[in-house]
Amino acid sequence: MNNIKFNDILSKKEINIKIDDMEIVLTVQNLSWPDFMESLEIEDLVERGIFRIRKVITDWNLVDDSDKKIEITKENIAKIPANIMLPIVESIKEYFGDQKKKITQKTQYSI
Repeated sequence: MNNIKFNDILSKKEINIKIDDMEIVLTVQNLSWPDFMESLEIEDLVERGIFRIRKVITDWNLVDDSDKKIEITKENIAKIPANIMLPIVESIKEYFGDQKKKITQKTQYSI
């Protein structure tokens, strides 16, 4: 059996997303088990997605006109235009897909 460091599954990672002449920088963390279970109770897929994104993004470089950082809230995430949100979602999915592969390749599940 291969050991996995607990911090490897708790760690945060920075994701850089280039869209046209902008670079959005996100800091993400894994979705916690309680948050995942809570998200399953949300029937609307868009609302579920916004809930999960809000939980995994811990920081970003989005600011208002006064250069004050925009809070990561459900309302602010919902305001992001689709042409910006889709690359954000794809980048997050890609990162977590890679994490899932990395972890499952190191372990074997048996019941």
